[in-house]
Amino acid sequence: MEGEGSWGVSHSRVPTKSRQGVVAILGGIFEDPSGVMNLFKDNPVEFDHIFNHVKDTIYIGYPGMPNFFSKSKSTEKWIKYKFDNLWESITTKTNSSILDEWVFNHVDEVFKSSNDTVRNLLADERLIFCLHLAGMDLVSHIWGKVTREVIENVDVIDEGVARVDKSFEGFYKDKNTVFILTSDHGMTDWGTHGGGTRQEVEIPILAWGAGIMREGPKAATSRQQQSASPRSWRVENLTRKDIDQVDTAPLISALLGIPIPVNSVGVLPHNYLDITQKDKSITVMCNALQMMALCDKMGERIKLDVIPKMKIGNPLPELLSNEYKTKLNFLYETHEYSTLQQVSEEVVRKSQLALNFYQGYYTNMLRCALCFVFVGWSMVLLMHIIEHFDVDHKGQLERQNADKQIKREATSWSMEKLYSSVKYQMTTLRDTYNLYIFFCDTLCITLLVIFSILIQLQNWPIQFHAYLILPILLWWWVFRKYHVWLHIYRSFTITQHLVILCSALLCMAGTAYIILSINIREYMYWAVIVIAFVPVVTLQLFFIPKLVIMSWLVSSIALAVLPQFPIIKMKPDIRLVSLAGYLWIFTNGLYLYYKKVRNQNKLCLFISTFMIGLALWNVISVDNALTKKEDPMTLNYILSWSLLAVSALLPLATLRDPLERLIHNCLNLSIPFILLSVRHEAITYYFLCMYLVTWVVIEIQLSHTNKLKIANIGRKLTIHDLRRGLLFYFYIIVSFFAIGNVDHMATFEISWVRCFVYELEVFVIASLVVYKNAIVVMLTMCAVITICEHTKAKTEVVFTWLLFLNNIVSFYFFLMVRGHGSVSDISYCLAHHLFAQLIAIVTVTLYPFVNCLMQTTILEKFGTIKTKAREKYRTYFPTTNI
Repeated sequence: MEGEGSWGVSHSRVPTKSRQGVVAILGGIFEDPSGVMNLFKDNPVEFDHIFNHVKDTIYIGYPGMPNFFSKSKSTEKWIKYKFDNLWESITTKTNSSILDEWVFNHVDEVFKSSNDTVRNLLADERLIFCLHLAGMDLVSHIWGKVTREVIENVDVIDEGVARVDKSFEGFYKDKNTVFILTSDHGMTDWGTHGGGTRQEVEIPILAWGAGIMREGPKAATSRQQQSASPRSWRVENLTRKDIDQVDTAPLISALLGIPIPVNSVGVLPHNYLDITQKDKSITVMCNALQMMALCDKMGERIKLDVIPKMKIGNPLPELLSNEYKTKLNFLYETHEYSTLQQVSEEVVRKSQLALNFYQGYYTNMLRCALCFVFVGWSMVLLMHIIEHFDVDHKGQLERQNADKQIKREATSWSMEKLYSSVKYQMTTLRDTYNLYIFFCDTLCITLLVIFSILIQLQNWPIQFHAYLILPILLWWWVFRKYHVWLHIYRSFTITQHLVILCSALLCMAGTAYIILSINIREYMYWAVIVIAFVPVVTLQLFFIPKLVIMSWLVSSIALAVLPQFPIIKMKPDIRLVSLAGYLWIFTNGLYLYYKKVRNQNKLCLFISTFMIGLALWNVISVDNALTKKEDPMTLNYILSWSLLAVSALLPLATLRDPLERLIHNCLNLSIPFILLSVRHEAITYYFLCMYLVTWVVIEIQLSHTNKLKIANIGRKLTIHDLRRGLLFYFYIIVSFFAIGNVDHMATFEISWVRCFVYELEVFVIASLVVYKNAIVVMLTMCAVITICEHTKAKTEVVFTWLLFLNNIVSFYFFLMVRGHGSVSDISYCLAHHLFAQLIAIVTVTLYPFVNCLMQTTILEKFGTIKTKAREKYRTYFPTTNI
């Protein structure tokens, strides 16, 4: 770019996906994050963009990108060249740069075309060539960003851009063509995007040609600029001009002399333009007028509000906006272009503040409503837990004795006096209760009516009903259940209240530590080590077999150490995956040798061991093929999908002993996990299973030594159950991060799925990544269900306790979400909040399936059918022996 044009870094926003990036570049708006679910489908909302204001457009590239603008009539006159068949033929063996070469070759074909329509189109002014180079994105997804394949693709693009520049100059020969080279998003080193890391949000933008400022060699005078550009870029002598991604749309509009898209929030980067002061001032003024018009349009909704209290704080009210418009017109008519540019820039800054004000107009109200929802939902869950909480037997006995004493004293009364006294008390209590319920119901209905009328009068969106009415319903339910709080007060003694208070404080401290662990991952693994030595410190190891204690300590240390080694950003190492498979086979052999296993379960164990061997062979075969840059055999993919299906059904063939069923689930789910592993996460999974099994055994042993007798299945919840629920929640988080996740599931390795797919099939890849993460969550849930089966605790109540703890964590991260600050901070807070929400959704969704894995037995079903068939047969043939 030295002496030829200008360059800089374009800063995008989360989510860093193709759809949001393209809309920001060509429309100047940040699309709603929910649009990421539409991928390359039709855009759900019509919006103004660059193509609406140009005469013609020639598009060459990926077939899905024009769908973003399909609701616009301007796309009907596009001339499109799309590589549909070529895209579908791309595999891991194919060099993805052929996609970019196809685009560059078709540029030459367009100029050489004999089609009259194309020839007439090329002669028009304000013609846009949109070239979508998808090869770089694809090769980065497959091989990672810092690889030889990516460097080769960069060379292809570099040569191709030079060819395109030469083709345009050779055809037009008027030096009136402008070129802009940018990207929709960045890419992590391991080949993913969607988050808010610096690699994902920083995008290069290069501009050269007509109307672009040509920057010559110049030493960077800003220390900030020197630190912003890594030395490896070798741009210390070039002036860097950073912009926001939405600023690209006003830049294109100014270069082509067309109106800026009406919804654009971008600011014209006039330092890219090489035009006269007059033209520059006019373009900046157009940007200011467009943004003021946008502010006026967004302010129309506020004008309809009946309650004007939130209008305070608008940095650009209507009166000031009219004053600015008058002043801009006066400066333009008096030809004071320098002052015109300064005032226009001031208007743009105030317009940005006004847009932020309008966009966050309902933020405080909605955040307040959601806070009431979070707290109300926590109270609902807490009351459900309290209803199932155990009351100390000693306290119950004391109260029963007191009741007996009262009854004995009552026998000395006359029957008449006793009857009248009891009747009066019952009537008083009933009337008080009915009056309280009537008050709660009346207040709830009144608030619902008031808020419904307010939403209609304020012309608020229809979804506001959910935000404002849901907290009312939650708190109505909470206050209506006041007898639960009365039960707490009347059931527990002072000592028990203190015990419960201390337990609650410990649980809150544990929850706070979990929050700290999510932010600082090292604390999580230190906690695993500390928990490992709790049985030793509390002298409970005398009740636990030594082999279990040793397995517990070894697995704890492994679970604390192995996740410290990165999985993302590293090259696959199948030797580590093979080691995990050998560990499973060896452990399974020991289990069969030392443990007396029933015949049905023994057969399942042999089948599982054989399937692990097949999975190992398959992983090694696929890795050898990819190392040689060859496509794996079709047999590899068939075998992978077959093993995935059979491994999910095999646990259903074992008998219903909870602990044995847990072991079988660990073994069978290791098969798909090995197929989805590329490094030591398979070994981490092995030790995670060992850790969970030994945790279950320890809890079972400790429950037998507990003074509380668990005689019936429907027993009440105890403090020990709350402790197990807290550990359950902690182990779900540990398991998620232990298998290689960095912050969210978007930080995955594309190589995880190489045993299953050979094409870039987005939904299949996403499903397999989700399944890999769901495996460890399901195993943790299986462990808790096993503990509940042995301790006779209600599984639903333990899961309710998990939801309560998770709601607190989610509420904390919700309060931490900000709409301002660095993109990285915003994305991490949002990712942590979504992660906490996802835990609740996943556990509730997976619970029926996990319950099926633990409870359903196909052999018992077949046995029942066989018994019924035998009985029916004997009714018809009583003398026949079967």
